[in-house]
Amino acid sequence: MVLVLGFGVRETNRTPDPTRARPGQIARNYVILLRDRGFMRAGLLLGLMLGGIYTLAVLLPFVMIDLVGLTPTQFGLAMICQTGSYMLGAAVTGRALRRIPATRLVPIGVMLGVAAGLWLAIGLRLVRPSFISVMGPVAIWAFGVALIMPGTTTSALAGFPTMAGAAAALTGFLQIGGGLAGSGVAALLFRDPFVALTSVLPGMAALAALVHVALQSDPVRSRPEVAPEDIEAAIDPADVLGAGGEEIEAHLKGDDEPGDRR
Repeated sequence: MVLVLGFGVRETNRTPDPTRARPGQIARNYVILLRDRGFMRAGLLLGLMLGGIYTLAVLLPFVMIDLVGLTPTQFGLAMICQTGSYMLGAAVTGRALRRIPATRLVPIGVMLGVAAGLWLAIGLRLVRPSFISVMGPVAIWAFGVALIMPGTTTSALAGFPTMAGAAAALTGFLQIGGGLAGSGVAALLFRDPFVALTSVLPGMAALAALVHVALQSDPVRSRPEVAPEDIEAAIDPADVLGAGGEEIEAHLKGDDEPGDRR
């Protein structure tokens, strides 16, 4: 992999500065990122919401097979609810980006995460766990993740053009770290996977809502405009759903005429 990256991948930085690769400068870049409220708000939201998906991957097999009674094959098919809901959310988000900024979708995604967390925390304690009662909130959570991905990803990267690599690396670390933290807490503090599911995921949703409200970015600080292709890549990195890149670009550049809206 190192050889492929070293010799087969084109450098996208047109003005490379070797001094920025020095350990001291890298450490200073991370300190700047960790002290930036806007970056940490976006990064922690990604870590908590997307990390919840990774935590679900650890807990759901035990709950759906041992408690609900699905066979391994049935469980594999049941996970289509999570994946399909995320793909549906990505498609809806891609179309929504034609008309509204990506950041306006973030609070909607957070609210869906909170709704899913409440269902897991309260609903599953009131009704018998079943395919619908378990996978329903999982699907809502996945749909919410798709809504927050473009806004949080671009918000995390847009303000740091001179340290985009560090920003991208730390964002990825927070995403994977959120899953590690969620699954680690579930494994260390809860002996029953069902109790972990109905406790850890609601806790992550509550923390996401708290982060979204508490870590408001500094309104004085100006951030560069995010390129339309970055928004498209954030919502549809594999280019399989079609995020409407041309429409996004036309909208952000103000090329839309009032009569063009349908």
